[in-house]
Amino acid sequence: MTNHKTMPAKWVLTTAFLAGLALVLGAPAGHAAGAKVDSPAKGGTAAPDQRSKELDPDEKKAADEAFEHFQATVDVMNGNVGKSFGGPPFLKLEYPKPYVVKVIPSAAWMKDRRVHYRNATMLYRMWRNANQFRPVTIMITDDKGGDYMTLKDTPQGLEYRAKQE
Repeated sequence: MTNHKTMPAKWVLTTAFLAGLALVLGAPAGHAAGAKVDSPAKGGTAAPDQRSKELDPDEKKAADEAFEHFQATVDVMNGNVGKSFGGPPFLKLEYPKPYVVKVIPSAAWMKDRRVHYRNATMLYRMWRNANQFRPVTIMITDDKGGDYMTLKDTPQGLEYRAKQE
């Protein structure tokens, strides 16, 4: 028998259920008080997307709506997971340009490094799904606001980078 460190079953089931439920429902109906993710850059900027071209107005609108949907999903997840684990895992989302999201995690989330890859992958899948499977980038910051993890779609496939400590 091998001894593997894993996430508590309660965390896995809760997170998977809530993420799936939020994506299926698509509505932020389950917001818990105070669980909303701060996002000062709602609506994004007029920056070019990852394909190095200006977005047409319809595509920009779809990208902005995808961010709003993703933010609502993270809000629901934060509220429900936060109730079970003493606080939300993610404090803030930033939307620097279409198809790119920057996630600022809580100090509590940063302490439990065993779940980081799984959580980052889950967020990436949620973000990509919100963008109807267009190429996306998700960046997660470290304790000091620097780059910690990045998952990015490239022509060669998914690129994963993580800060080595």
